[in-house]
Amino acid sequence: MSYSIVLPLVLSLPILTFVVLVLVRNINHMFTIAIASNVALLGVSLYVFFDVMRHTYFNTQLTFFYMGIDLLPNLVFGFTADGISIFFVASAAILGILSLWYAALTMSTGKMTYYFILGTQFMILASVGFVLSADLFSFYIFWELTIIPVFFMIGIWGGANRFYHAMTLFIYTAAGTVLMLVGMVLLYVIYGTNAIPEILSSVIGRTADDFTGRYIPALALMLITIGFLVKLPILPLHGWLKGTYTELPTPAVILVAGFIGKLGIYGLYRMNSYMFNADEIMSSATLLIMVLAVATVIYGSVVAFAQQEFKSLIAYGSFAHIGVITLGVTAQSAVALEGAIYQVLTHGLAVAGLFIIADQSEKLTGSASLRSARGLFMNSPRFTFFLVVFAMAFLGLPPMGTFTSELILFIGLLGSVNIYIFLGALTAVFLSAVYAIFLVQNLIFSQKDGSPSWSIPLLGSTKAGSLPNYYNKFDSSEDLSFVEPNTTDIPTNVVILLGVMGVSLLALGLYPAALMELIKVNSLTLRSFL
Repeated sequence: MSYSIVLPLVLSLPILTFVVLVLVRNINHMFTIAIASNVALLGVSLYVFFDVMRHTYFNTQLTFFYMGIDLLPNLVFGFTADGISIFFVASAAILGILSLWYAALTMSTGKMTYYFILGTQFMILASVGFVLSADLFSFYIFWELTIIPVFFMIGIWGGANRFYHAMTLFIYTAAGTVLMLVGMVLLYVIYGTNAIPEILSSVIGRTADDFTGRYIPALALMLITIGFLVKLPILPLHGWLKGTYTELPTPAVILVAGFIGKLGIYGLYRMNSYMFNADEIMSSATLLIMVLAVATVIYGSVVAFAQQEFKSLIAYGSFAHIGVITLGVTAQSAVALEGAIYQVLTHGLAVAGLFIIADQSEKLTGSASLRSARGLFMNSPRFTFFLVVFAMAFLGLPPMGTFTSELILFIGLLGSVNIYIFLGALTAVFLSAVYAIFLVQNLIFSQKDGSPSWSIPLLGSTKAGSLPNYYNKFDSSEDLSFVEPNTTDIPTNVVILLGVMGVSLLALGLYPAALMELIKVNSLTLRSFL
């Protein structure tokens, strides 16, 4: 395949697919077209990804693909790609396929499903445009477009409080994007161009010590960074998180939690990671971000343990992991950066699997409450197996891909950040073990009368009739009686989907070398390029 058609092909596939889907009214045909298109997008991405790696092994120069037009003398509209942006495109395709696949298995063929498919494909389209953008104009436009379908999906498929949660999401993201826009306008005014590579090169090489030459660029980058941190999110910018993840339909939250939120990681990498330690101003901002990331890890893990609903627990657990990934991007360590980027995919698969398990738990028990789902191991062996698999993947146990990516990330953090920052990040490992074990115990290893059928030393005695004090924190007004399953177990078609995801996580954990090598080469090459 000629590299001259890589960018046009990768960009045009999602756009053309969306146009075709608008015209097609048969729901089954729409699912087929959307999934096939994203499989093709994944195929092209993987071809380019591994072909670039093959050239790298032979010591040939790594190619940066670029296409664009000059709208005005100092205003360009362009797209560029390297191995890491192609990696993000492949991740978007993978999570998009999983989202559409699960929707095809669980959603009806009614009119609203038509809009769901369009919204999902629109998110994929906007995500691909964002990670390939080479100028501030398209970078900002596609960033904004990713959130529009999420807002409407909450309003359409959400529960009784959907309007409140949709408006909360709108307020947070609008505030973040306004700050981002101000920062981008400042950069354009100072440097007279909207081309991202030129701006970053100018910022890194700036020598002026006056207010305009030194402080304004730093302020602009900080404003842009706040926009990224809102979408991740990190503490204290997470007010939209729980409501969004619990109100969205499960097929949508697979894509949103698995990938859309991590676009902030790509933004930090592309716009900021090479300047975090450029001078004392940016170094101070970096330290603040690291402290907030550590606070996110600890707060997210503790709050996850206190949740009474399955999806809420996953939301806050994912929130804690985002803190770890943010540390990897801001640590100014090539190894930590590689681990963070690799974890974008592995964590995305793990959290997507858990949200599917949460949806199946609700279908089996008729309730979203963790306390209402007891004794499932007796009637639902498939559910039990996949819950343990994805809970352990979420925890980061070997040989899953989440373990490999997290191990690489922590190796990179060791020695490159303050020891207290490192120890704070390390608490994620121990705290995630606590809430993962709590999750498994509540959903599987509990008897129908509510008493756990085994013991965990951290939770105290669990013999029949004697519950640890922790369990008494639940609202006594809640109906804690066991809900008999409506069906016996997870259906076979969902088992196949979960099986593919589990095998993928296993493969990413056992053989990370191929992807990690190209991530490393692209990271070092881009640093040299800038």
